[in-house]
Amino acid sequence: MAIIEIILLLVTLVVISNVLSHYIVAIPGSLIQITLGIVIALLFKIKIEVTTDWFMLLFIAPILFFDGSRFPKKELWAMKKPIIANSIFLVILSTILVGMIIHWLVPNMPLATSFALAGILAPTDPIAVQSISKKAKLPSNLMHLVSGESLINDASGLICFKYGVAATVSGYFSLKDASIEFFYIAIVGAIIGLILMWLIDVLELFIYQQGIDDITLHTILRVVTPFLIYFIAEELFHASGVVAVVVAGVLKVGTNNKKFSVYSSELQVVVTKTWDLVVYLLNGVVFIILGIELPQAMRSIVISDHSTMLAIGYAVVVWLSILAVRTLWSYVYDLFSRKTRASFQKAILSGLSGVRGAVTMIGVLSIPLVIDSGEPFPRRTMVLFIASGVIILSLLAATILIPLIANNTTPLHYRGSALEEDENEENCDYITQEDAEIYITKVAIQYLESHRRVENQQVVLDLISEYEKQLAAYEISRQSLSTSSFVPELLKQSIVLHTVTLKAEMQTLQDLHEQKEISDEIFEYEKDKLEHILHRLNETLDYQSVSLLTLITNSWRINYRKLKRYLGLESKKHRELMHDAQDYERILAKSAIKELSKYLKETDAEYSQNVIYQVVTSYRRRIEKLKHADEKRSEDYEEQLTILRTSVLAEQRVSIQDLFEQGRLSRKTASNIRTKINYTENSMNIELEE
Repeated sequence: MAIIEIILLLVTLVVISNVLSHYIVAIPGSLIQITLGIVIALLFKIKIEVTTDWFMLLFIAPILFFDGSRFPKKELWAMKKPIIANSIFLVILSTILVGMIIHWLVPNMPLATSFALAGILAPTDPIAVQSISKKAKLPSNLMHLVSGESLINDASGLICFKYGVAATVSGYFSLKDASIEFFYIAIVGAIIGLILMWLIDVLELFIYQQGIDDITLHTILRVVTPFLIYFIAEELFHASGVVAVVVAGVLKVGTNNKKFSVYSSELQVVVTKTWDLVVYLLNGVVFIILGIELPQAMRSIVISDHSTMLAIGYAVVVWLSILAVRTLWSYVYDLFSRKTRASFQKAILSGLSGVRGAVTMIGVLSIPLVIDSGEPFPRRTMVLFIASGVIILSLLAATILIPLIANNTTPLHYRGSALEEDENEENCDYITQEDAEIYITKVAIQYLESHRRVENQQVVLDLISEYEKQLAAYEISRQSLSTSSFVPELLKQSIVLHTVTLKAEMQTLQDLHEQKEISDEIFEYEKDKLEHILHRLNETLDYQSVSLLTLITNSWRINYRKLKRYLGLESKKHRELMHDAQDYERILAKSAIKELSKYLKETDAEYSQNVIYQVVTSYRRRIEKLKHADEKRSEDYEEQLTILRTSVLAEQRVSIQDLFEQGRLSRKTASNIRTKINYTENSMNIELEE
C-alpha cells in the first residue's frame, strides 16, 4: 500500500476510534484503536513494515518530548529516587528474573533470547491515571511515579533487549561492555538533550529578537525540536535519543516559555494547540499500528503445529510473572522507604498500571529472522506471540481490575485515547481560575502603580481604574454566590464610602456658594448632579423596594443624556456651564479624598482595602482628568496607553507561568487564562490597526 494511502487510512481510523469512544465509554479509546487495527489487518490483509529506528524517531520521540514538557517538574524532582529505581533497576531486575522464568517455562528458548524478550517487556507504556484519581483518590505519588518512570524506562528496556538479541545472534555477551554502554548512552543522552534544548532556545529567542516574528516559523521549529534532538543523539553520538528528548522536554517548561511570554502573545496558544493536534494523531496512530501488527505477530503460532492454547498459557504465566515482580518491588520499596507507608493495594495498583504497549510490539518485530550462523532466530514466532499476549493481557487487566481494586467507576483512558485532559484537575493545591484571574488583576494594578510617573499619571490611573472595576466585579460576583443578600457586602461598603465622599463634596459646594466663590448656576448644576448620584446609591442599597417603573425611567434618563451628548444636541449655555464647573470639581474631589481619610480614621467599621483603593483611585483619576480637560487625547497618550497595556499583559503572562511552575495552577487553567490574555492583546492590536 502506498505511503499516502496508509497515512490517510491511519488518520481516518484515529478519527473513527475517538468518535466510537464517545459512545462506548466503558472501553478505553486505545483498546478501540487496537481493535480497529486488528480488524483492518484481518479483513484487508494490510501490513505495515515497521522498523524500530523510524518508529522511535517518528512516534516515540515527539510523544516522550511532549510528556516530558507536560510533567510537573516539582513532582518529578520530588520523586526522582523511586522514578530512577523503577525505570532502571526494576527494568534490569525484571529482565533477569522474568528472563529466567521464560527460559525455564518455554522449551528450547535460549537464555539470551529469554532475556531479550523479558527486556522488551520490562518498560511500561504510560497510562494516564488521572481518570482513576478523580474518584479512586489514589496517592499522588503513585500517579507521578507511573508517569515519571515511563519517560525513561523505554531506554533501559531497549538496551536490555538489544543485548539479549545481540547475544542470541552472535553467541557472545559481555556484562562489562553492556554496563559501560548503558551508562554512556544514558549520561551522554541526558547531556545532549540539555545542550541541544538550550541551543535551540537561544536560537529561537535570537531569531525573535531580530524581528522575525512569524508565528508559523516558530511553531514549526518547536515541533521539529524532538525529531532533531533524537536524531542527533542517536546517529551522531550513538547515545540514547529517548533520554535526550525526555530531558529536553522537561527543560522546555522552564526555559523558553517565560522569555517568550514577554515577546509573544499568540505563539504560546498556537504552539500548544499544534502540539495537542500532533500528539493526538501520533498517539492514536501508535495504537492503530499496534493493532495491525498483532495478527502478524501471532499468525505464525496459530497456523503452525504448536498448540495455540499452550502458547496462550505461556503468555499468561509471563504476564503474571511481570506483574508479580513489579508488585513485590513496589511493596518492598515502600516498606523500606521513610516517606511512604507500604500498602499491598497500592502495590497491586502499581503493578497493574505497568501496561505494555507499542514499544514492546515494535521491538519484538525488529528481531532478525536469522542469526550469524545462518540458522533461524530461535523461537522467534513464540517470542512474538508471547509479547503480543502480554500486551493484550496488560491492557485488559488494567481496564478491568484497576477500577475494581481502586473502587473506581470511571472508565480508564490511556494515552492516545483522546485529546488528553488536564492532569490532576482536582488537585486540592490548585487555585481556581477565578482566583488566578483575581491574582493577575492585582498583579496588573501593582505593576501600574510601580510605573506611575508625573508624565504618565493620567494613563496609569485610567488603566488602574479599569482593572479595579474588574477586581470589584470578581469579588462582588463571588459574594453574590455565597450570600442570599440582594446587595453583596463589598458593594455595600463601596456605596457607604461613596456616600461619605459625595456628602463631603456637597458640603464643600455649599461652603463655596455661601462664600460667593461660585455662581448660582454652577451651584445648582453641581448640586443636582450630586443629589442624583446619592439618590441612585440609595436605590441600590434598597434594591428590593425599587419599582420597575423607576428602573425604566432611570435607564431612559441616562441613555437620553448620553445620546444628546453624542449627537451634540446639548445647548451652548449648558456646555459653557459644564466647562465652568470643571474648575471647581477638582476642589470637590480633593475635599472628598480628605473627608474619606478622616472618616476611615474615626470609624470602627472595617472596610476592604480593595474597596478603599478603588474609591480613592476614582477621585485621583478624576482630578488628573480635570487637569487636562481642555486637551484632546494626544498621540503621546495613546502611545503610552499601548505600551503600558502591552507591558501589563506580559507581566500577567509571567505571573501565570510562575503560578504554574510553583504547582499552584493546573495546566488547563493556565492555558485558558493565557488564551484570554492573548485574545485581549490581539483585540487591542486590531483596534490600533483600524
